[in-house]
Amino acid sequence: EPSAYVPVADGETYDARLAIGDEALELRAGAGLRYRHCLDLGLEWFRWTGLPCVFAVWAARRGRIPGGLESALREGSATWRDRLDDLWAARPPLRGMSQAGARIYLGRFTYEFGEAEEKALEKFASLCAEHVTCRPA
Repeated sequence: EPSAYVPVADGETYDARLAIGDEALELRAGAGLRYRHCLDLGLEWFRWTGLPCVFAVWAARRGRIPGGLESALREGSATWRDRLDDLWAARPPLRGMSQAGARIYLGRFTYEFGEAEEKALEKFASLCAEHVTCRPA
């Protein structure tokens, strides 16, 4: 239950945690060594299914997409890749990750939704239906 989530303060101990974004990258770079296992969910999903891990999608009903939004998203995706070094230089560094490391890591991200991504979502939905009991809100 989301209402059962309680943030953990620094210094507290716990058996497991889920970290995303910069926090996950910093844990992976060194702070995570205090954990026996440190898994990259995207990599583990790919090893298990052979499919990409789809972390998020932009979705809208047909006919409801504002004019120009799709092209703006595509252009923005291409632009950030071209400016990755500039963007990296403008932000505080992540502990343990070099600019070259960031380029490699972020260069693996995809912002296209193709056949493989569709199959991945279908696989995820199938597994959820098989293993997760959902209750209406």
